[in-house]
Amino acid sequence: MAKKKSKVTVEQPWVPLHPATRVEKTPEQIAQMRAAATDMGYDPDEIEALAREPNEMWKNHRYTIIVERWPSGHVRHISLRRNDRKPMIPWRDLQRIKNELAGDDAEAVELFPSVERLVDCANQRHLWVWPPGEWVPVGFREGAIGTPEQAAAYGAVQS
Repeated sequence: MAKKKSKVTVEQPWVPLHPATRVEKTPEQIAQMRAAATDMGYDPDEIEALAREPNEMWKNHRYTIIVERWPSGHVRHISLRRNDRKPMIPWRDLQRIKNELAGDDAEAVELFPSVERLVDCANQRHLWVWPPGEWVPVGFREGAIGTPEQAAAYGAVQS
């Protein structure tokens, strides 16, 4: 009996983000978005305006990202999704995207809102970014990065 070969997926190395061009929505797509907005209790005119808004876009081999900026020019909001539309985005990728677009000295949060403010319409993630040098008023006071060996010493795993 022949053995089954296991399929091993090799992760491609990170490719830096590059500016991308947003593709305009077709009238049919806009109509579908308006209908879906109405079904979900959103204002269809507001959803259409968002769909037509010319936001800054970035892309690499894994992700497509839309960026909104503060009037000062600093990144305010990062909306991202995987290109394959699957849900899982590793924390380290989120950190790398934040660093590439907003800078190493900017802090960001991902909000898990109350049910009244919940937006869950697609496999899309959102980071809300503070201007560089301003701290988000939650979190650890100092950073720490451990090695796999240090983590193993107390029964944890660090990749």
